[in-house]
Amino acid sequence: MRRVHAETESEENAKLMHTTIVLIFSLLVMSDSNNSEVEDDKFEETTDEMRHKKQRPNRILRNDEKIIELWNKSTLALCVFPPEHGDDLYEGFISDTSVSRAALREARYCSENAMVNMQNLAGIFFRCSGSAMFQSVMTKSAPTSTREKMNDLSFLTLDTVSLMNDANEQQDDKLAALVSAAESEAGQAVLRDMILSFKLPLSVVGIRRTLLLSREANQKATKTYTDTLNAAHDAAMRGADWSWASDCDKIHRISAVLAGLAVILAKTPDSIRKGDAFRGRVNLPFLETPPPQSGVSRLALIPGTGAWVVYTVNKEGVPKVQASKPGFEGFAEIVLLFSKGIKV
Repeated sequence: MRRVHAETESEENAKLMHTTIVLIFSLLVMSDSNNSEVEDDKFEETTDEMRHKKQRPNRILRNDEKIIELWNKSTLALCVFPPEHGDDLYEGFISDTSVSRAALREARYCSENAMVNMQNLAGIFFRCSGSAMFQSVMTKSAPTSTREKMNDLSFLTLDTVSLMNDANEQQDDKLAALVSAAESEAGQAVLRDMILSFKLPLSVVGIRRTLLLSREANQKATKTYTDTLNAAHDAAMRGADWSWASDCDKIHRISAVLAGLAVILAKTPDSIRKGDAFRGRVNLPFLETPPPQSGVSRLALIPGTGAWVVYTVNKEGVPKVQASKPGFEGFAEIVLLFSKGIKV
């Protein structure tokens, strides 16, 4: 699935891989030892009013259906800045592991439009499983002495302490310089689509190789999420500098920095529209690109924790996490540490 999203295969091979993904998922469903017998549908109690209007009672959603529905409606912004416990929206953010297991169990009920439904569930399953796996790998790649502190989500390896100190000097000026790189028409387009990638539901955003949203995602946003679309458009028209200096929305400010990084890392103006996002050096849940060469510093967001990390991968494919911090302040420090290793 990662190869399909990263567009490393021909169109013919991609079609074959789509089929293979569903077949592999079907095998996983059949071999899942935790799957019990298929339950009969349950319906709401029929009221007198419903009888009078000859309305059929609504089917009660299964628990796994509710989990998948909540995930589909959730946004990446909730992951980065979760509301306080007790907030209705907070209940909508659930772990990748829970969602992948729900998709595996819910596949037992695919009968009508089975292939289409299985494709949708397979996409959710592998996307969430990959995200959970990435979090596990990043946790295990932390230094042994600091791994117990991963629950706090903040740590530095000894060899990055001095680099972080250097990065934090005149932090505001350095971040403003990064943001200014997005003060162009191309930068405005990236800023808009970065905001939308955080603010739109996960099911709408999907996964892409390039910096800009897919045509399908744009169509869904235009049709159903006009308020979110208009807010992102207005922020983009004001420009990245304004978003960074004056916007009170932290997602807008993070998106302004990411837009600046995207423009800096783009080899040509055409790379903004068609090239690999961030040249493969920034891992975000909605991006899938071919990886950069080994040893190159990378920036990533861990969806399950909301932590930002800087890491490298050696020639054997073994990652090493250099620093991790959550929240807006954590993002500012981590992105500056990452930017020190950028060679354009």
